[in-house]
Amino acid sequence: MELPGGFDLSLAGPEGSRSIRRWADLGVKRVDGSKWARPEDKAYLYLPAGMNGPAFLALENFRAIMRYNASEKYALAVSHLADRIRGGTSFSRPWPDDVRPISRDEIEEVQRLLAARGYPVGEIDGMLGSRTRAAVRAAQKKNGLRADGFPRPRLLEILRDGSGEAAR
Repeated sequence: MELPGGFDLSLAGPEGSRSIRRWADLGVKRVDGSKWARPEDKAYLYLPAGMNGPAFLALENFRAIMRYNASEKYALAVSHLADRIRGGTSFSRPWPDDVRPISRDEIEEVQRLLAARGYPVGEIDGMLGSRTRAAVRAAQKKNGLRADGFPRPRLLEILRDGSGEAAR
């Protein structure tokens, strides 16, 4: 998918689910320019690598895969494989390599620091689930960062030293 310039990334995540028609009204387009097959279907914006990586609308099939295995990475891999089998192309945008992803231990630290400030992160497990991403988006927004739900080293620094907005 292609997002329009200046798109409000805080709309990402399962809590931002809406019809594909509504996403299209917000300027979201298919990479190949084709029409959406079922614009009434509900989907949420999934940004697995943040604002500089590929963007996806996660439909009910994505959620069904996650009921089998609760990993977003697994569900994305299975969904992408199914798309490729049907003749789809590779991801339209590569994973960014200009920002160091934080480690699982650092994600767990982000979760602990956010939870201590009152953000509902879900289980503190070092995994980027939907609740952690929502809490990260809220903290990014509160601290003047682009709210894409992808925790970068800068957010971790802010949380560690308390230099930004502490409370929800």
